[in-house]
Amino acid sequence: MMGLIGFALTAGLAAATGMAVAAYAGTGGLGAFLVAVLQAMAAVWTAGVVLHRLTPGTILALHAAFTSLALLSTMLLGRGPARRQAGAAGPPAGEVRAPRPAWFWLLLAVAAGETLWTVARAVVFPPYAWDGLTYHLPAAALWVQQGYIGQLDWNQIWVNVYPENVELLLAWCFVFVRGQTLVQLVQLPFGLAGAVATAALGRQAGLGRDAAAFAGLAFYLAPIVLAQSGVPYVDLAYAALFLIAVFFALKGRPLWAGTALGLLAGVKTSGVGYAAVTILLATALAPRGQRRRTLIAMAVPLGLLGSFWYLRTWVHYGNPIYPILVPHLFAGQGSLAELVEIINTPTAFRGHPLYALFAAWFEHANVWNYDVRVAGFGPLWPVAALPALPYFLAHRRQPAWRLFLYLAAAFIIQPMRWWTRYAIALFPLGAVALGSVLESDDRWLRRTVLAISLGLVLVGSALGTVRQPGLGPRKFLAALHEPRQFRMTRLGVYYGPEYRWLEDVDPGGVRIAAVQVYFTYVLLGEGLQNRLTPTVSDAQYLMAPDTWAALSGWRVFARSPGWRVFVRDGGSEP
Repeated sequence: MMGLIGFALTAGLAAATGMAVAAYAGTGGLGAFLVAVLQAMAAVWTAGVVLHRLTPGTILALHAAFTSLALLSTMLLGRGPARRQAGAAGPPAGEVRAPRPAWFWLLLAVAAGETLWTVARAVVFPPYAWDGLTYHLPAAALWVQQGYIGQLDWNQIWVNVYPENVELLLAWCFVFVRGQTLVQLVQLPFGLAGAVATAALGRQAGLGRDAAAFAGLAFYLAPIVLAQSGVPYVDLAYAALFLIAVFFALKGRPLWAGTALGLLAGVKTSGVGYAAVTILLATALAPRGQRRRTLIAMAVPLGLLGSFWYLRTWVHYGNPIYPILVPHLFAGQGSLAELVEIINTPTAFRGHPLYALFAAWFEHANVWNYDVRVAGFGPLWPVAALPALPYFLAHRRQPAWRLFLYLAAAFIIQPMRWWTRYAIALFPLGAVALGSVLESDDRWLRRTVLAISLGLVLVGSALGTVRQPGLGPRKFLAALHEPRQFRMTRLGVYYGPEYRWLEDVDPGGVRIAAVQVYFTYVLLGEGLQNRLTPTVSDAQYLMAPDTWAALSGWRVFARSPGWRVFVRDGGSEP
């Protein structure tokens, strides 16, 4: 309980900083969210990298210092000139505040229900997503165990080479609460922020209050967004930060856009490409006398906030994007196509990018989960949102084309763009386009499109909730009868009986040496009480007497054709 209170206190301090800075700068809720995220990441980074004290007290003290500095600065500076501007998505002058339509309250109630279900799943179920169990969660958990952020002595390359801004947030959760719930909800605020950003982009494109709200709610209720909201991945956070960056770029706030891009580049390597496209477009579209200022204001925070992880990887591996090979420049284990694209792309999609794209959009999905590869936008996208795009571009003209350029350009440079979770940031374009149709002068068209779109949003959110394997209501009720300490081993969606041996080890913590075990996080235990000893490959084990000698005092706990596990007492020792 004390850990949860500490986490809530630091979150409150981050929120206070965000609100104070946003109020001074006149950036509204999206600016406040961006600053709060920046403070949370900065506190963990400073504690773990600079101070080598990744402890609750250190992070709390840093949050208190950052918030105090922000509040003092805004008090001394007084009212900033930007504060006289309207908020992030303020209504046009003279707009009448009519009552919200009934469909708005319906969608809002569904969104609230989906949010509660996401939280309930995180409380009851253990983490289950593949990459989360393999390297997102292990990286953060192992940092917390060793007390600082540095290279991890573990035989899983991905815990050391990816940009890890979201892992900073996972570590923030682990420092205070070494359990399963908070880390699964790290992306949920980003989903909400993405919905607000979508609505704000709609307002920038000239949509009224209700049509923009429909676009934002449609984004939040897309199956891939709902599924990603409850898993320790990075794709939803990535999309939300990019949408915030585009909003500020279109608003003419390049420093804020660059800040969002800096955080974005530290989430995924492709964020560097997104940032480059956004900066080039913002500079080109800026008034001629402001282009240099725009370029500098966006590039400086990008470099300051987005470069650390690449520099770290460069120092340790001689390549800032290791293990990706850069011909004639940086050595690696293979090209992006060899390491990622070929093995993950369905055979029918290879070499046919347009076919892959439209097949992924129009194909029906029998299962919607965090990693859904086709149809993840739900039925709304192919039936209503995508067909609304020509109408949007024709009727909204310059605002529509500007939004289209930013989102479409980033989408085009995205590798494997058919993969839904990699393309979440494209969905707002269709959602805003659909919102423009809902304001058509043709009453019949407006009502027909609203009825169809409303039904498709509700069907998509319902199917996206029900068709998540192993996470349905029946499994949820069964999970309530399982002891919490055994849920990690008994309720896994992608893992199961092969980890039941963990129930027999000392609950106070043991040391584990494992070979060829994918889901490292499961080995750490519910409270991160177990310690991991790095090992070599299975083949090397059979030929390395020194390795066997080092494990002579260990017990063999699990053995299968693919992996080995050795255990000894004393896992809680440093």
